[in-house]
Amino acid sequence: MKLTIFLLFTLCIFTFISRRFGRDPDLFEKRASGLYTTFMLYVIGTPIGNLQDMSPRAVEALKKANTILMESPQDSLRLLSIFHIPKKGVIKYNDANAKGVLPKIREVLQIEDVALITSAGMPGVSDPGFHVVKAARELGIEVQVIPGPSAVTSAIALCGMPIYDFSFVAFLPRTEGKLKKLFQEYKEREQAMIFFESPFRIQKSMKLLETTFPEISVFLAKELTKKFESSVYGTPKEINMWLSEKKEHTKGEFVGIVGFHLKS
Repeated sequence: MKLTIFLLFTLCIFTFISRRFGRDPDLFEKRASGLYTTFMLYVIGTPIGNLQDMSPRAVEALKKANTILMESPQDSLRLLSIFHIPKKGVIKYNDANAKGVLPKIREVLQIEDVALITSAGMPGVSDPGFHVVKAARELGIEVQVIPGPSAVTSAIALCGMPIYDFSFVAFLPRTEGKLKKLFQEYKEREQAMIFFESPFRIQKSMKLLETTFPEISVFLAKELTKKFESSVYGTPKEINMWLSEKKEHTKGEFVGIVGFHLKS
C-alpha cells in the first residue's frame, strides 16, 4: 500500500516537472538556480481575420494559461469560445489602461501562467504588450512567443516590391503638417515605409501623398485574410482613383507600403 502511494506521488511529481520543464532540457537547472521561476508568460499571435490561421500551439498555450491579458475581452472571449478554450481569469490590457493595471499584472505573473493576446495579430506591434514582457523579464519569468499572423509581414509578402529594409510607423499622423513631414523624412531616408490607416482617414492621407510625391509607388491592402480582402498597387493618383471607385473600397482597416526606397 505504502509502495503504491509512493509510486503515485512520484508519478505526479514527474508529470508536473515534465509539463513545466520539458520544453528546454536545461530549464530545470535554470529555474533551480533562480534564473527562472516556475511560471510562464505566453505571448500569442491570433488571427487578423481568418480563424483558420489560429495555430494549434496558440490554442494549446491558451489552454495552459491561468490568466489571459486581452486588449478587448469582448473580441477575445468570442475567440476562446470558438476554439473551446475553458474559462480563464481575464485582465483587460490596452493603451487606455496599461499604466494603471500593470502592477496587478506583475502580481499575477508571480503566481501563475499568463497569456498575452491582442484582438488581432501579434502583441507588441503598435500595442503596449512590451511593458508586460519587460515586467516578466524583470521578475525572472520565462517568456515564450507563439508566432501568428501579422498584417505587416503579410503586406510585405503581397506587395511585390523588393523590401530588405523598412520602418513600420503604425497609424499615420492625423495632422497634415506632421504627415507631410513624415513623408519627406522617409523620402530622404530612401526607406520603405509601412503604415496602418483607418477607413475614415485613408483618402485624406493618400491625397496628401499624391500632392507631395505624385510619382511614388504605393501598395494598399484592406481586410487582409478576410472574405473581402482586396489590394491595389500604383501611384498615389491611381490609389485614390481606386478608393473612389466603390464605397466598399474605403471600408475596413488598411495597411500600406510606400516605396520611398524605389528609384523613380
